Amino acid sequence: MILIIASCKSAKDRLTDEIKSGEQILFNDSLKTLNEVEANKVFLNYIKYAEVYKDDTVSAAYLFKAGDLSNGLNRPSEAISIFERLRKTFPDYRKAPAALFMEGFIYETRMNDPEKAKEKYREFISKYTDHRLTSSAQASLDQLEANLSNEELIKMFEEKNKKQN
Repeated sequence: MILIIASCKSAKDRLTDEIKSGEQILFNDSLKTLNEVEANKVFLNYIKYAEVYKDDTVSAAYLFKAGDLSNGLNRPSEAISIFERLRKTFPDYRKAPAALFMEGFIYETRMNDPEKAKEKYREFISKYTDHRLTSSAQASLDQLEANLSNEELIKMFEEKNKKQN
């Protein structure tokens, strides 16, 4: 009976089921660390789904997840490429702004490319003036432009807080 039911499922449904079951075991239960073997399988399935079902709106969500997962797997260049692909393919997707923000964030924190990070943050700020991440993008841009270290930035915020209290 199970074989009959399984054979009736479409390839799309089977791939979706495989993604969902993989997502449930992405993290090692005892250590709460990323299970890299499973993460790579899920990542490949996200990409496969997005390539095969290009017009499906779920593809946008899977691309976002693939970018996030790729970043988590310490593949920042790949993550940026996926976030760019998401924005070009699905510009109206609700997480397209977050994908652009993530590009800047990855350039800043993972790629050590402050100029490219500034470019992405500026693009974000000009495109999404009222987005909830705009103030974060502006703060990151300000820090990069001021060329402040994390320690200097913390000290600056502490002093600002003292003045406000």
